[in-house]
Amino acid sequence: MANETKLTARWYEVLEPSYIGDQLRSPGDLVQFSGEAGRNLRELSDEELKKKGLA
Repeated sequence: MANETKLTARWYEVLEPSYIGDQLRSPGDLVQFSGEAGRNLRELSDEELKKKGLA
């Protein structure tokens, strides 16, 4: 088990129209993503997740 990295999907808010996977997402959409997020996504805080019922 040399250098195994476990990717965990995190919740993000879409900031600008973007293709996530194979779907076009709009600003304000919430998505789960398990990769390196670009500037088009903003990671939701634990507090925001609780308020939105996602935690």
